[in-house]
Amino acid sequence: KTLGMAIRVNHVGLSHIEAKNPMVAARLDALFELHSLLSKDPSLLNDLYEVSGNKVTVLPEEVRELYEISGKRLSLLSVAILFKKERVLEYLLEKGADIHLEDDLGGPLHAALAIGDLKTAERLALLGARPRLGYGALSKLLSSFWNRESEILPFLKSIPWGETIDEPGSLSTPVFTSHERDLSFTPLMKAFCMNPRNFDDIRQKSKIYEILLALGADPAAKSAGGETLLILFLEQLQDLHWFGHPLSSRPDYDEILEELQTLVDTPGMDLSACSYAGQTTESLMQSLSLTRNDATKNLFNNQTGTLL
Repeated sequence: KTLGMAIRVNHVGLSHIEAKNPMVAARLDALFELHSLLSKDPSLLNDLYEVSGNKVTVLPEEVRELYEISGKRLSLLSVAILFKKERVLEYLLEKGADIHLEDDLGGPLHAALAIGDLKTAERLALLGARPRLGYGALSKLLSSFWNRESEILPFLKSIPWGETIDEPGSLSTPVFTSHERDLSFTPLMKAFCMNPRNFDDIRQKSKIYEILLALGADPAAKSAGGETLLILFLEQLQDLHWFGHPLSSRPDYDEILEELQTLVDTPGMDLSACSYAGQTTESLMQSLSLTRNDATKNLFNNQTGTLL
């Protein structure tokens, strides 16, 4: 026994090369070999390891393309969770494996959610693990729980997010803005300003926006550069306007106005904020040639008496 757990030799046996790879040992449930490797070199516990194989089918078929893991670098905890090696998971946790270690899947918590293992996800959350809150990560989570939102939402709401729900963090996906500054945005900004223009993506974005608000995200929170969500969105539209055709000529113009109205109608949204360059919300609207007409006449009416 070690750490209170029985260890048995994997009778299939590992090759000489495999026996030196903790990820392979974890994947094959070879606990004796894994313990031997980590005892010799404890630093291996929190390394990342590339998952090999032409076709890794451990994930549910409906989300396999979303979470393609062949060739990805994963933590030992993520490997144990994905391949459902409960003995290995228990051993790694007792050894003190880092539950916060980010890998190409997002980390152990995202690995659990990827295969719909809420029990393990809840356990990791109780230990302090938190999901990543960018658009891409949350979009994958929702896709993993397709038609099962009643399961994932209570789990997300049970997490004591505190200030982390509004904490700016570096984006891995570029936001198209014309100003050079610290591109460090809140999760709500990441969710709403990834600039997807496909209609299905817009619907997904709106759902993620609603989820983050339900989790307590502050729509008036500012980026590391001091800008609000509404200002950032208007700047993105400004870039589309300057480098393409006028917004009103775009086929998705009505959807753009709906998104803008959604932001304006959000309780707590700061309509008086200024951009990095000192532009007000109204001056940005003017630069976009958004004027009072049938499409925009209700814009801002809920919170202020004037638009332009």
